Amino acid sequence: MEAARALYQILCVAGENPETELSPRQELFLSKSFQEIQDEDCNARNETWLQRIQMNYFEFAELTELDQCLEYQPGLIMADADYPALFYQGIEEHYAWVKSQLETAGLEDVI
Repeated sequence: MEAARALYQILCVAGENPETELSPRQELFLSKSFQEIQDEDCNARNETWLQRIQMNYFEFAELTELDQCLEYQPGLIMADADYPALFYQGIEEHYAWVKSQLETAGLEDVI
């Protein structure tokens, strides 16, 4: 859940959303999903997550009628010229965060 909180904060800042904390209700829905979505087929798991996002199960934002009609298109992000640089920047930031969490916990030997 800690990683979900951190990712949500990053997405809120990037999306200029003033509310950067998950509500207890959102955390409950995420926790239930982490427990329930266990299919061995990664595509099936992905589809379940996408369905829950599209039906606003996590209550991240008020969805308009247009939002509810949109479909996820796997190739869309690759058309963004900034994607590769942003992806690797995100990976580096996440690694630094995980490393700092492990160091704070006194687990330097697993790094």
